[in-house]
Amino acid sequence: SFRGIYRSTEYRRGLALVLFRAITVLSYYGYKKEAGEIILSIEEHQLAYSMFLRNLFYGTKAYWVYCFEDKGKGQEMAQKFMTIQELAGVPEVTAFYKKRVE
Repeated sequence: SFRGIYRSTEYRRGLALVLFRAITVLSYYGYKKEAGEIILSIEEHQLAYSMFLRNLFYGTKAYWVYCFEDKGKGQEMAQKFMTIQELAGVPEVTAFYKKRVE
């Protein structure tokens, strides 16, 4: 069942990453409601369960906020995401996100 995939220890991380990407793409194309519903679903099912996923989800939400609510607040959130990424992330991954944020 669809609800079962949220509880799957095998697929949960992959599902979270796919949903984060979906939020980014939907936000880019202006689908506020659809992207927002995915954000709520991720929160409801606690898919951002590790430090890595929580930070990536925060960065994803920063982009959604930037696109639809408040560009300044979204930029602040993105900078916080990058600060955490720089402290805790792999340098190659941090460089990838740094290019995206700029």
